[in-house]
Amino acid sequence: MVKVKLCGGNCKFQENESISKYQNLNVNYKGKIIILLLTFLITKTVSGQICHPQLFTATEDGLCNDNPYVLVFEDNFDGDSLDVSKWKIQPWGQGSLTGDNSQQYYSLDNVTVSSGICTITAKHETVIRKAVNWIPDTVILSDGLPNLRTYYYTSSNIWTTNKFGHGMYEIRCRIPSGKGFWPAFWMYGTDSASNSEIDGFEFWDDNTVKHHMTVHHNGQMCESDYTGPDFSSAFHTFRVTWTDYKIEWYVDSVLKRRITKFNSILGQNVDCDGVLANTLYILEKSFPTDSVNIIMNLAIQTGTYAPDTNTPFPGSLEIDYIRYYKQLPFTGMETLTDTTLPSDEPFKINTFPNPNSSILTIEFKENLFGNYKISLLDEQGKTVYKSTSLKEGIIYIDISGYARGVYVLQVLDTKNKNDYIHKIIFN
Repeated sequence: MVKVKLCGGNCKFQENESISKYQNLNVNYKGKIIILLLTFLITKTVSGQICHPQLFTATEDGLCNDNPYVLVFEDNFDGDSLDVSKWKIQPWGQGSLTGDNSQQYYSLDNVTVSSGICTITAKHETVIRKAVNWIPDTVILSDGLPNLRTYYYTSSNIWTTNKFGHGMYEIRCRIPSGKGFWPAFWMYGTDSASNSEIDGFEFWDDNTVKHHMTVHHNGQMCESDYTGPDFSSAFHTFRVTWTDYKIEWYVDSVLKRRITKFNSILGQNVDCDGVLANTLYILEKSFPTDSVNIIMNLAIQTGTYAPDTNTPFPGSLEIDYIRYYKQLPFTGMETLTDTTLPSDEPFKINTFPNPNSSILTIEFKENLFGNYKISLLDEQGKTVYKSTSLKEGIIYIDISGYARGVYVLQVLDTKNKNDYIHKIIFN
């Protein structure tokens, strides 16, 4: 969640390393003309569509995944406190630094759970706290001030304890209204030195109708927005779908924005089925690559849009639920064709106990053991267990060495073309 308005809907082409390399090649006059034409086409056609273009030749055809999405993480906030096995405070520091465009101190004390709603509350109060809680009080931080300092606003920023990859990210919530409030639902990853970020929504500058949608990667960002209803007056559902090839933003199931990793030389979006090997494309350099944490926060702005005497403190971001759906991957899975659709006959299998921390038991109710194939996948889609030929009516899987989290169990009945998919929680 970085508030830097660089692109908007009018991103301009910037010369990049790939084009420079093309231009430096020892090519003949005709080749140079082709490169100049390509550069001209990109410059004239991608404005507003591709923020950070880079010429790229695909090495293989695109591969479309039509497998279903499975719910593997959710929090409906049904308890009376935040589930700290699922959520943590911002890991690198709790207090804003000068120049961050925000001025709050984050604390889990500002998160409450009641009646199925998680509430992040921003308060106008004075606290003396460390900006970075594991550094001594007197250490001078990058903004030139001591670590221990005074904050005049408190709020919260909560992250999932686990990371996730491609899939569907969804929140149902209501944002606060008032000058200075900066709510956001975003996904952030630091697996590489470049970092990745997808902003499902941000609302800033005392505006509860302008929905900002942004991606960041490798120091590049690409932002777009539109004007919708007053999102502070009722709950709305925001969803981000992220695949190898595209990212889509939906509000109340209506598509609001789409970007693609690959684009034609004329600036047109190219999905998985349009990518061809040995073909030149324009790559969007801001397209994210890292696995990510899911984050919700309510910041307090500085500058022109800082709170004033009319700001209604306390202000709250109210969250009904958070969900993450993983698309079943190709690895270790069988995809049923149109001629082998599943029957309506219920699967005669028992899986227990669930949740589990030691031995997962799968019990078959009929003597078709040799026809079953089993795959167990973690949240990143990696197959951690696979069996292709069963010889008994019951199977035991030792999960004691696996990381805690949500796993997907798929059992395929190859004879009757039944596909059993179930969520397993390892605790």
